[in-house]
Amino acid sequence: MQQEKPLQTRHQVSESEGEEEAAKENDKDALSELEGRRRLQGARGLQDDNIKGSLGPAIIQQHRQRQLFSHRRKRRRLWSMLGVWLLLAFGAPSLADAFVLEGSQTSYAQFRKWLPTTNSSIEFEFLTDQPNGILLYTDDGGYYDFIEVKLVEGTVRLRFNFDREPKVLTVGQNLNDGRTWHKVIIARNGLETALTVDQIRATAQLPKPKRPEDLNFGNITLNSYVYVGGLPSWYTTRLSNLALPSVVFEPRFQGAIRNLVYVDEGSEAKPRRQEVMAYRVRER
Repeated sequence: MQQEKPLQTRHQVSESEGEEEAAKENDKDALSELEGRRRLQGARGLQDDNIKGSLGPAIIQQHRQRQLFSHRRKRRRLWSMLGVWLLLAFGAPSLADAFVLEGSQTSYAQFRKWLPTTNSSIEFEFLTDQPNGILLYTDDGGYYDFIEVKLVEGTVRLRFNFDREPKVLTVGQNLNDGRTWHKVIIARNGLETALTVDQIRATAQLPKPKRPEDLNFGNITLNSYVYVGGLPSWYTTRLSNLALPSVVFEPRFQGAIRNLVYVDEGSEAKPRRQEVMAYRVRER
């Protein structure tokens, strides 16, 4: 008995038709590329038979594979971002103040400088289904002090340097659930620095400095802005402007951020919610 072919869903049919249409368009580009190579080889006195044989179909096939791979990669990114948008629209409360970063190589948000004293804090909330990505970064303009907060395999990792004493704190797990807002607080209290994620706290103690001013985090003139989700791409050519140059090579954050709040010298030691100064997504 002849077996019946399995039925395709509407999504599968439309997806395959879309790929076929994309393949047809890409064939035209591949043939144009092939014709260009023929002319180039003809100008060099080479035989056209070298292209008419197995090389021609191979060029077309390679071109189609490259284009289809690019098409599928873009489609996966769009579906992932669509999921975040749908969650923001229907799945979580109080979203009016959230902003979304799609995780491209040019996406980031910029906020005013954080000017911490020895009793200050910075906090925010995030929502994502991605396990890795830079959440927040600021430094003293490329000297010693920096604060880097990133997501590493679903765990929040704080790496910081005050008075040339680098420390690392990690808190949480499975924070890339894509369903829950997670609150992150970085707080300084004298020689103690604490990382709190969803009320789970870890601390690090700094040694007593030779001078009290050694605990200062840079200064208002040289400190960088606070960057969320990534850094401006121009930093890749000015690594000397960063106290932690490797930060520009970290994967960018893909998801939503809200409620960035400072307690610092600029807020007069009171919690102040910060507004976005600059916001960049994918360059067209």
